[in-house]
Amino acid sequence: MSIEPLSWGRGSTPHDVGLRAHASEAPEQQWSAPARSANLEAIHTALTSENSLGAVITGSRGVGRSSLARAAVADLGPDVWSLQLRNGPAGSTTPYGCLSFLLARLPQAYMGSPTAILRGITSLIRSDAAGRPCIITLDTAGSIDDMSAGVLLNVLLTGTAKIIAVAPGISDLPADFHWLLTDHRLTEVRLSNLNELQTRQVLLSLLGHRVSASLVNTYHRMVGGNPLLLKALVTEQQLSGNLVLSDSVWTLRDKVVLDGAASLDDIVRSRWSRETPETREVIEMLSCARRVELSRLTSIYSADVVADMEDGGLLGIDDSDHRWVSLREKYIGDVVRTWLSIARRRELRSVLLGGQEPDPVGMTVEELMAFAAWTHECEAELSPAFALAAAEAAVQLFDPKFALTYADMLKRTDPQWVPAQRQKAAAYLQLDMPVQALSALDEITRPEIDALDDAEEYAHLVAAKARVMMRLPNRQARCPPSLRRQGNASPPLEGVHPGLNLVPRRSTALP
Repeated sequence: MSIEPLSWGRGSTPHDVGLRAHASEAPEQQWSAPARSANLEAIHTALTSENSLGAVITGSRGVGRSSLARAAVADLGPDVWSLQLRNGPAGSTTPYGCLSFLLARLPQAYMGSPTAILRGITSLIRSDAAGRPCIITLDTAGSIDDMSAGVLLNVLLTGTAKIIAVAPGISDLPADFHWLLTDHRLTEVRLSNLNELQTRQVLLSLLGHRVSASLVNTYHRMVGGNPLLLKALVTEQQLSGNLVLSDSVWTLRDKVVLDGAASLDDIVRSRWSRETPETREVIEMLSCARRVELSRLTSIYSADVVADMEDGGLLGIDDSDHRWVSLREKYIGDVVRTWLSIARRRELRSVLLGGQEPDPVGMTVEELMAFAAWTHECEAELSPAFALAAAEAAVQLFDPKFALTYADMLKRTDPQWVPAQRQKAAAYLQLDMPVQALSALDEITRPEIDALDDAEEYAHLVAAKARVMMRLPNRQARCPPSLRRQGNASPPLEGVHPGLNLVPRRSTALP
């Protein structure tokens, strides 16, 4: 069909209403583009090849589809006319839904039939482009109505414009687009979440200075490589003062805490509103528990719900014997957890445990920390044995603040109090506070040392005090020469140096 520019007579003239823009204008949010150079190259090739009609960018929400499309159009330079179309969720029920602003500009003479409308809109696009190449960016949040699809197909096949279609998947596009993809007239560019190297590139683009390796690793794990969430997290941490520029290097001052993170909260609430009540409860459970055995989770909730959540990318299940289930995107749990009251957290904990606390002996340090954190968040009490195990796990994971929190849960009358003081001293040493570490050990009285029935615990206690005294210049001379030479060596078995102020209950040598 030959379409020539029409003389519109008394028809409306184009206005800058934000629905179209010259490619020379600065595209918004190109911060993720540096990590997508290969994808940009593929789109550029699709837009400039003679036999190609354009590209289709697919990928999950927040992966950076729209910003990549804007960057691709900007990359073509100022001599390209850009027309931006957006189709909302209700677009499939509204004829010419994404073309309504063009439809409003047509003279009444071209409103008599679908064919006339098709020819009129096509000619209007050519008239606005004024001889320049035209690129249409179509951002779809739902299926396109048949009338709009027919017009767009005509625009492409007549050479009036090329297209960059943005959609979650190919199935969200009109059936005619599937044919164009099969015939290689359209090129699909599938976006996935950023890897750690790409995360570094995006952070450099956002912040403009060098970023520390620990910051890159922390942010990548938290958002799972999602660029939209990464930008929201960076903004929140800058506003909170936790992300700081020191000696031209961006670093974190403390752990990332998402309390009050408005941007991330809005993103999670948008997703939350689309989930079923059963799915929301599973999310709440995993937000608190961090991870749950698959067999236990399916005994509480329907296996169909769990399977649907896994298929939808909400859950991840590992390959271990326990088949641990966790939220695939950690930030969802961090945000949802801030919504839950103490009563709701306790209710979920009770449902999962069935009234019985797990045995810490068979748990890994990560499992111990997760369960202890959940219990602490519920303002519930840990058993003395579990509190000691959690304190020891926190020391092993170099988390001294939590180690002190759990060690302080034990009462002096608990049989685990003495080893808890040893863990407290170790935590103070990790904080470079040897005076406080020594004070924690000095709180242990001679009768409490005499009451120790475990020779191994006594040996650990001697070694702990020796390590602390070696960190204090005015106490080093009171350590045995062998310990001064060996630093963290184990204490001698036959007798203890009097300077350590630890005397065994029995005068015989330790076994």
